[in-house]
Amino acid sequence: MTQNRALQLLYDLRYLTIVLTTKGEEMKSGRSKQDPRVEKVADYLEALIDPFDLDVFTPHLHGHLSRLLQRTSVLFGLVTGTENQFTPRSSTFNSQEAHNILPLASSQIRFGLLPLSMTSTRKAKSAGRSIEPRAQ
Repeated sequence: MTQNRALQLLYDLRYLTIVLTTKGEEMKSGRSKQDPRVEKVADYLEALIDPFDLDVFTPHLHGHLSRLLQRTSVLFGLVTGTENQFTPRSSTFNSQEAHNILPLASSQIRFGLLPLSMTSTRKAKSAGRSIEPRAQ
């Protein structure tokens, strides 16, 4: 078996284990540990992968796994019950992220007010009244 195939099977095994294991089963048994048979297969697959490559690919596998679990919970959340099994996004600061200050501002004026004086509008109203012909 090739290393790529072993990585894919390890990814699939972890995905299926998380999706098909419900929280109720873990609470009843009092353990959040995986089934020993699943652990045995995962250990076998990890033995087929070069240890250096496994260390390199493990963070990527976990990232893609959590993203896939989120998609699965959106599509089949009621069936699978994976609502709390994925990890939330980290709130650590990354210097490469684009800054968005707009939600942080408390009061935002999108358009400035026009400088109008009240005297000019009153004069225009009074001039408009005097021009109108009076019908008798």
